[in-house]
Amino acid sequence: MVVQLKHDFLGTAFWQAPECRAIAALFERARSGVSFYGQTKHDVGQLLKELAQLPPFERLLQLLTIFKTMAGSSESSSLQGKAVTNAYNLSEQLRLKQVNQFIADNYSRKIDIPEIAAIANLTEAAFCRYFKRMTQLTFTQFVNQYRVNQAQKLLLSNHTVTEASAACGFESLSYFNKIFRRITGENPIQFKKRYRP
Repeated sequence: MVVQLKHDFLGTAFWQAPECRAIAALFERARSGVSFYGQTKHDVGQLLKELAQLPPFERLLQLLTIFKTMAGSSESSSLQGKAVTNAYNLSEQLRLKQVNQFIADNYSRKIDIPEIAAIANLTEAAFCRYFKRMTQLTFTQFVNQYRVNQAQKLLLSNHTVTEASAACGFESLSYFNKIFRRITGENPIQFKKRYRP
């Protein structure tokens, strides 16, 4: 489900109120992409399903409840390292959307730069420059962060470390452990024990 809204749909002063500080911080984090899992994912999913059926005023209250739930949750992880702060033209945004979709569809296997550059209709060198400019990450860094994010979901749904590594396209278990620790600050077993004691 997709909810579209303007950043100032309640006025700029509304989000500056102390009561909305946590939600404003959520929006700031969301500029770099945020993924939710666990009970938060379940609860927000239910609230979103109900949203379209509600009268306008109740819909607004429900939306604020969704924001509050996500803002107070610890069950989230960042999808990329830095926020994309600059405004880019529509064709660049559409190209990045196409690249993101290709990653989402193919992260479980090896993705070579020539292949993804062809999807973006750019030379390899031009694609690498373009992708770094748009995301502040190299393509490899971005894919690894996406894979780790997917692996976290699998670990939390009771898959083994080996299963998560294989399902998310890592070449070896040792490489998976190394990248997982680099991105999250802990190894996969520590992560799993912390959230699934």
